[in-house]
Amino acid sequence: MNIPQNTPATEILEALDQWGACAPSSERNTLWWVLTALRGPDSEDRALKLTTTAVIRAHSLPKFADRMGADVADKTRPVSIAVGTTHDHFNFHIALATEMLGLETE
Repeated sequence: MNIPQNTPATEILEALDQWGACAPSSERNTLWWVLTALRGPDSEDRALKLTTTAVIRAHSLPKFADRMGADVADKTRPVSIAVGTTHDHFNFHIALATEMLGLETE
């Protein structure tokens, strides 16, 4: 897919919204769960971000994330999901994105 560089972000969002409204649920779910995992935990725990969000970014939007100055991990790094921590809600989003992208976990 080739999107012209001068396409406004609002048009890209509109296109995603239209696609999401009629896409097969498996594809729609994959995109939604990946998007919800891109932000990272609500903390300054950089080590956690590097083993979770940064790995998801590497497999979904690596060029965009890099251009924004966001952490992007090496694609060979597995995702680390620490269950039973104060970040359970965050880990829920990471686990779903990891599953949707077919990534390895540790």
